[in-house]
Amino acid sequence: MANVPNGLPCGVVVFDDDGLLTYADTALCTLLGMERRAYIGKSIEVLLSPKIRPFYRAYLLPLLKIGQDVADVYLPLVDEKGDDVPMIVSCTRRTIRNGSRNIGACTRVGRKAEYESEILAARRQLEAIQAENREILARLEVACSELTDHTFAWKKLEEDLGSLATHDSLTGLVNRRGFEVRFEDELSTFAKSQVPFSIMICDIDHFKQINDNFGHGYGDLVLRKIALLLEETVRKFDFLARWGGDEFVILLPRSRHDSAILAAERLRHVVQLTHFGDIQVTLSIGIATCDVSGLSSSDLMTSADRALYASKRNGKNRVAHSSDIENLPDRRFNGGEEFL
Repeated sequence: MANVPNGLPCGVVVFDDDGLLTYADTALCTLLGMERRAYIGKSIEVLLSPKIRPFYRAYLLPLLKIGQDVADVYLPLVDEKGDDVPMIVSCTRRTIRNGSRNIGACTRVGRKAEYESEILAARRQLEAIQAENREILARLEVACSELTDHTFAWKKLEEDLGSLATHDSLTGLVNRRGFEVRFEDELSTFAKSQVPFSIMICDIDHFKQINDNFGHGYGDLVLRKIALLLEETVRKFDFLARWGGDEFVILLPRSRHDSAILAAERLRHVVQLTHFGDIQVTLSIGIATCDVSGLSSSDLMTSADRALYASKRNGKNRVAHSSDIENLPDRRFNGGEEFL
């Protein structure tokens, strides 16, 4: 019987509608202590306890003949000694080879309980493993969430550190280091495009006296307010930074001599008209324009600084362009302190 598996945890028997045995597996033979050849070709009733044979004839066989399955019926079989072996039997009708056959699965009563106990224990073990897996997954989700939070925190810290490296903590503007990077980028762009640009240095007039008379706290307020005014007034694509102390620098892309002066005058005018409590604050501004090749950032800053010196020397609250002045000394090295 190639279609009937061997080695199942129960005995298997196959019989036809006449009740003749056509197959008995090794497990059943072992359960009953008899050899297979003692059964094959004989009536299935030789396996049944005499007291149960009427039940088989009147109930079990007629149900199978009409295709009705029989499940978990108590049906004692007899072993080689003629003793009853209590069994739980389930039968079904199947087509095997060239005809229909009845297949019975026989499980010893005690063994069935053992199987059920084993299955229950296995199920409980599986449920425990599944519960443990769910707990592990929950812990992993928490760990992933914490890792994500830590990653975001580190990223935010890196961004903050990067901002501290390139931004002024008092005004929030880009600092000198950040401006120098942007300045060099603009010089590289000019080398390729030859489109002029300008820079301006804005210096707060009499800032030392403001600090001396009103304190450094008030001086900081003035710096922050000036930064805000400049930020609100420059064009969106202009680049504003705090150069240091009371000086601000602005890079003006695509700005020649005249447009740079107009932009500077606008800034100077806005600051002059703004109220700073009981004092008036003004700006002096120096401008330099990059419109020829070969100029370095140092060259342009020196030119703008000398123009700023001219604004200071000529009375402060003024705008000067480096191309409009001649032979002015650098205020940083030639005693220009009195003009600050």
